[in-house]
Amino acid sequence: MTVKVHDVSYDRFDTRVDKRGNLVLDKSAQVDLSLSDRRLVSIDVESGAVWDGLSVPWMFQWFLKKYDKMNALYNISGLIHDILYAHEGFGVFSRPECDDIFRGMLQLSGKWRIQAALAYISVGIFGASSWGEDEFGLKVKSRLKIKPNQIK
Repeated sequence: MTVKVHDVSYDRFDTRVDKRGNLVLDKSAQVDLSLSDRRLVSIDVESGAVWDGLSVPWMFQWFLKKYDKMNALYNISGLIHDILYAHEGFGVFSRPECDDIFRGMLQLSGKWRIQAALAYISVGIFGASSWGEDEFGLKVKSRLKIKPNQIK
């Protein structure tokens, strides 16, 4: 089943780059995803969460950045995808559905369709080994919350 993201909202998303080039979330954040099947998905991320932005090899970063200081939603897309993978979709989303969410968030962040599609294809090919792996210890304050979307 294909999952489409209609909207993403978040209160604030303060990050910094650590010495290793990873992103660090300075304050706890809540990210809400409005999905096409009328579900609202909410993920509370603890402050101190660390992730590598988008896992883009350096030779392709001219086309798709590892992270973007001026585009919080772009950075959030990498974090949410990493969280979903680390927690195996919380038993709610399959790996392809997590990839669909990632692609949709990239498009909402302003990336071209071709950029989002290539990122989607890349995680589909190379992301399998990361499914269930929590390289950075990404924890969420509460498990994934899903409720009916009130927005029509």
